Amino acid sequence: MIRRRSGLGGDRTEGMALVLVVWIMGLIATLGAVASRLAVAQQAGASLALERAHADLAIGAALDVAAEAILEGSNQGSRGGASASLGRMTASISYENESARIDINKAPELLLEGLFVSVGVSKAQAAKLAAAVADWRDTDDETRQLGAERLAYGADRPPPRNGPFVDTAEIGRVLGVTPAIAAAVQPMITVMSGSDKIDAKIASRAVMLALPGVTPLRLTAYEEALRKGKPADEALAILGDVSAYIGPDAAPAWRVAIVIGGTAGEIAHYDATLLVSSRTDRPYDVLSFSQSMAPVATAPAARGGKTK
Repeated sequence: MIRRRSGLGGDRTEGMALVLVVWIMGLIATLGAVASRLAVAQQAGASLALERAHADLAIGAALDVAAEAILEGSNQGSRGGASASLGRMTASISYENESARIDINKAPELLLEGLFVSVGVSKAQAAKLAAAVADWRDTDDETRQLGAERLAYGADRPPPRNGPFVDTAEIGRVLGVTPAIAAAVQPMITVMSGSDKIDAKIASRAVMLALPGVTPLRLTAYEEALRKGKPADEALAILGDVSAYIGPDAAPAWRVAIVIGGTAGEIAHYDATLLVSSRTDRPYDVLSFSQSMAPVATAPAARGGKTK
């Protein structure tokens, strides 16, 4: 006689129910963990978005303060600093007129030649590079002596623009200008001063050494004369005949360095070029803006600098 084992189906049903309960509990726990992570991610995203919004507002405030400081101090000097704050963000600002640099769209060939010589290029090669720069920016295809026009570039590289340089990096496309030379002259040049002269009051020592006929010894004597309070025109005479390359007028364009800091101590560096005017409806235009990958040296806030 075969006896049926009572309770077997019930055991199986209870076991399956237990497995199902355990599985559902695990699923609930997993969903809870996912939901928790999503909530944290959303909170972090919202916080990041808020920080970015604060940073954008701080940058805008910094540009406003820089333009205001430039306009108010335009009769006092061509370099300065200020500060701005907005909520949890603070900004340290330094600015300098573009006349501190050599405008490669306007500089005469002798000044361009001096620029290349000052970074270690031989005088003969510097004369060729200066002529090539002049041929790049002029509007014709006529090759000047020692210069380079379309035919010299060949078919495997872009020809001269036959127009103004659009940015300083473009100088690296001029025939004969190696990447090393382009990098060396980069801190000394601009395309935004609109002048064939530089401002000796704020030009760096490197830029001053690019002036034709200026030697390190003469430049040191010039700097010493200024420290002793000698009038600027008398001090400039020490450098030789540089009057054709020195101008007293500030350019309308200004280079601005901005350092943004938050409550957590994070730091971001930005560079901008502003075209500043006395128009009340629009006192400045942003010609360029970029975030710096490396820290930028900034001047301390000027005495009486504006704070918002």
